[in-house]
Parts: sequence; structure tokens; C-alpha cells
Amino acid sequence: MNRLTNSRKNSKKRGKHSKSKALKISFITLFQIISLIIIIVCIFHIFQWYKNNKKTNEVMETILNTATIKDEEINIDENTTTTTLSVDINSIKELNSDIIGWISIPNTNINYPVVQTTDNSFYLTHSLDKTYNKAGWIFADYKNSNLKNSILDKNTVIYGHNRENNSMFGSLKNVLKKDWQKNPDNKYINFSTNQTPMLWEIFSVYTIDDESYYITTEFYSDNEFEKFINTIKKRSIYDFKVDLNINDNILTLSTCTNIGNGRAVVHAKLVK
Repeated sequence: MNRLTNSRKNSKKRGKHSKSKALKISFITLFQIISLIIIIVCIFHIFQWYKNNKKTNEVMETILNTATIKDEEINIDENTTTTTLSVDINSIKELNSDIIGWISIPNTNINYPVVQTTDNSFYLTHSLDKTYNKAGWIFADYKNSNLKNSILDKNTVIYGHNRENNSMFGSLKNVLKKDWQKNPDNKYINFSTNQTPMLWEIFSVYTIDDESYYITTEFYSDNEFEKFINTIKKRSIYDFKVDLNINDNILTLSTCTNIGNGRAVVHAKLVK
């Protein structure tokens, strides 16, 4: 009787052990499958990232081979002369009729045509040639609807992705560094429409959580605009010692910080 009882107990123990072993093997197998899926997804994203960057470089090479670009000296005032880019926008219009201008910033990788369409979503995921590309392109806010006719609003807004390889607005973060801010060679942004070179002087740089205030494009009174320029100037992490008034036109550049919903923002005023 004891032998039978012991046999049953041993059988139960073996059964429990077998089930535990089977569960352990199943867990290991599941873990391996999940790990394999993660690896495949990562490889796919890396491949896509590389492919998007390669395509962006190819598009930019075509643009630079097509565009008529030259340096042009501009007199800021009686004592100050600087050099800006003069780009014949018509020379690259055949590549994309959405091109409305060109932007370049000293000591960054930013040197691109600027496009604009009827929304602020298309060029988040499309390159200048309008093919799907997560790198997107540099584009102006659709609400600045008169840019194609070279007519500026009080606040012209331009967006671009913060790319890890520093393409698009990936190098805009340079303006948040003290060394960059203190360098007088970096104080001007070239943003031009059509064949009109324009120079913009930086007066404010900062990071902020995603909001709509700093990208306001319409102001219904001088008082409203004055409050706006005072607010965005006070936000700056560096004092550029630039005076502003209600007659100024403002240029706003915006990109993600890649930290939460943060935005890196640059404001400049038209000086020439």
C-alpha cells in the first residue's frame, strides 16, 4: 500500500516538474520570438532611416546642381556689411512648384529650399520631390499664404524635422549653445523668397513645450503684435541686444527637441 502511495506521489511530482519545465521552455521560446521581432523591426527602421537620408542627399545634390546661387554683399547700415546668399528660385521651380524660398544659417547644416503647400502635414513625411520620406522637408506654414508672391506677414513661420544626422533642422539646436550665440558671424539668417535676398537678425532662442502662441501669424492690432514680440523676446535664453518695434517683420523657425513635446524655437527680425 505504501509502495502504491509513494508511486502516486512520485508520479505527481514528475508531472509538476514536467509542467514547470514545459512552461519554462515556452517562456524562453516566447522571449526569443519577441526578441527576434524587435531585432527585425529595429533593422527595418535603421534601413528606412538610411534610405531616407540617402534619398534626401540625392535630392539636395540635384538642387545644388540646378540652382543659380551666388554670394551677395548687403549693407546693414553705414558701418556694417555682411554677405548673404542670393538664390534664383525660378532656376529650381521646375523641380517643385511648391518652392517659395531658400533658407541658410551660418555654422549649421541648414541650407535648403523652402516649400509650402495647403497644409502643415504633407512635408512632414514627403521630400522636395514629393516622394514619401520621413525626413520630410523644410516648409513654411500654410497660413503665410502670400509668400509665393513674396509678401510677408508680421510673423513668417518655418518648420523642419530635428534629424539625428543634422539634416533638415537637425542642427538648429546649435543656436542654443553659448559659443554659437556669442559669435557675431552667426547673428543673421538668410531667408529669401523668389529673387529677393533678405537678411534676418536673430533676437530670441529658447525651448518650450508645444504650443500655438509663438507661431501666431495674424495680429488684429498693433498692441497685440507689440505684446507678442515682447513675450517672445523675454523668453530668450540669451540677450542678443536687438531692438524691436511694431513695424518689424518676424521670422520664426521651429523644430522638435525630441524630448517629450518640446520645441526649439528661433526668432529673427527682418533687417534688409
